[in-house]
Parts: sequence; C-alpha cells; structure tokens
Amino acid sequence: MLLDEFEKANPEVHKRFLTAWNDGFVTEASDGAKVSTEGAIFILTTNAASAAIGALAERFHDDRDELTRASKEALRDQGGFAPEVLSRIDRIFAFQPLAGLDVARVVALEIEKLVQSYGLNVADGGIDPAILLDVIDRNATLASVGGVRELARAVEGDIADGLIDAKEAKAASVRLIEERGRVLVHAVLAETAMVPP
Repeated sequence: MLLDEFEKANPEVHKRFLTAWNDGFVTEASDGAKVSTEGAIFILTTNAASAAIGALAERFHDDRDELTRASKEALRDQGGFAPEVLSRIDRIFAFQPLAGLDVARVVALEIEKLVQSYGLNVADGGIDPAILLDVIDRNATLASVGGVRELARAVEGDIADGLIDAKEAKAASVRLIEERGRVLVHAVLAETAMVPP
C-alpha cells in the first residue's frame, strides 16, 4: 500500500495506520469489518527533511542501518512524524534529485504524454535535442520550486497553443523544434508535408 506524502496526513490518520502495523488489521468505518493487513507492505513517501536525508544518503551510502537511524532522527526533528510512527519504519530509501540526462529523459516522457493527451503523437525524432538540453539548464533554476514537474509545466506552457493548432489542422503527429530560444510545434500532416506554426 502506497501512502504518498504521508507527513501531510492528519496525525489521527497516522494513528489509524498504527493499528494496521501493530495488530495486522484495519477496521472499515462503514460496517466495522476488520480487514487483514498481515500480507501487506506499506510504503510511505515524504518530502520532509529531503535535503537532510539526501546528504545523509551520500554520507552513509555504505551503512544502511546508520542511514535509517539518522534519517529517522532528521524526520523526527523536521516534525510531521510521531515517534511511534517512526519506530514502525523498517527501511529508508533516499532518492537523489534528478540531474542531467535523467531530467531530459523524464521531461521527454512528460512531453510525449502531454502530446498524446491532445490526441497527437510525437513524430519519429520529433523532439529537438536542443529543447532537452535547455531543460537540463532550466533544471538548476526550477528544480528547487517543483522539480521535474515544474520543468514539464514550463514546457507545456511553451507548446500548448501549438498543440491546439496542430489538432485543429488535423495533424496525426508533431515535431517540436527549438528556434531562437522558443519551442515551435510543427504539425505533421503526411509523411513529408509539414505545416509551420
């Protein structure tokens, strides 16, 4: 069971999960039925103390037990996690921020998903590498305010109007081209025909 951004839940929600972890069941509020959690694996995600935990992951990359201990301490100091919740956490996995080509890959996937949401496809070789190199550069500025999601939003702002135009032109796919610092959407109508924006 994935409990995303667990630190944002009300402390009463945290207490309800203690029953699942301690007693091996949760109680359905509507009818009082007990649902077993004995075979469940609970994964909690959090952004709390992420900078501190990232530094600890580098420091204790060869000592998993010390990483877990120090990370629990950082989470306790940050707040949002009661000691009884922290004591039930078996293992902590620290994820480092995305950088370089990893950022470009994730943003390329987000661009493709966005294009598909308009009923279009990205043509073969349809994302200009210059766009992705620009995204890597922008990551230094935007990563601290929203990570790759913020980068994908910025690219969406650059291409949304062009995608609407391509959809209205009855294009099946598009190519994204970087030109003089702007991202242009070229609608691909046929194998060789393209309509400029």
